[in-house]
Amino acid sequence: NDGDLTHRMMHPSYRVKKVYEAVTSRPMTDEEQQTLAVGIELEDGPARPHLVRRSGVDPAVLEITVLEGRNHLVRRMIAHFGAEVTKLKRVRYAGLNLKGVSVGRWRYLSGKEVNNLRRSVKLDPLNFNKQTA
Repeated sequence: NDGDLTHRMMHPSYRVKKVYEAVTSRPMTDEEQQTLAVGIELEDGPARPHLVRRSGVDPAVLEITVLEGRNHLVRRMIAHFGAEVTKLKRVRYAGLNLKGVSVGRWRYLSGKEVNNLRRSVKLDPLNFNKQTA
């Protein structure tokens, strides 16, 4: 419910990290993974992830960190190589993770978490201890 914070967290100029776990229809080759890490050209401009890592357990699983939020960006980056994302999950956003949050559920952020987010996008922290009259 904080419009300024939401806008800044989604704007690419603030470089907020979004980490996705993508299961692909086939394992990406080492060459494809390296090409993706360097950056590719999509129909709406260049796309360069901040970090690309392959899962140590399943070679068809990539962890992709991006700093922008274009529509279906991760899916389109994988499709560039003729593969398909069969499952996509955002596992971290601006340092927040899914620990303790069941599928389909949500949780309130603590005042400390809100202020950490606000500071990360150059907004003043809020005083949550204010007494209202």
